[in-house]
Amino acid sequence: MKKAVVVLLVILSFAVQTPAAPQPAEDLAARRIAEIFTASQVDPDWFAASFLTQVPAAQVTQIAGQVKAALGEYRSVAKSGDHYIATFSKGTEEITIHLDASGKIDGLFFKSPQPAAASLEDALRRFGSLAGTVSYVV
Repeated sequence: MKKAVVVLLVILSFAVQTPAAPQPAEDLAARRIAEIFTASQVDPDWFAASFLTQVPAAQVTQIAGQVKAALGEYRSVAKSGDHYIATFSKGTEEITIHLDASGKIDGLFFKSPQPAAASLEDALRRFGSLAGTVSYVV
């Protein structure tokens, strides 16, 4: 019995001392996207120096504010192929993000926000504004 307790304590001590596995890049990328939309200001430490020379952190904060103004409260982010879809209370935003070897953002691209249709009438109105012949089935 004493031997079993000692073995258990040794195993537990390794479990407690073992550092967490590094996060896959896509998990870090999703977390960075979420932070961009939830932080009051974007942290320059999230970005590679090469990115910040072209786009200052304050400008990313401004863009995130414009997206939130158009689409409402940030809800979640999910990977979709080679990009991410950020979901807001009033629509979605497709985002392409790239992290360098040290996990810093060195590429970030926001596509046009996609507002969600508020009603069937709203959706039909939007279909009607598309170029060409539009058909739909309800």
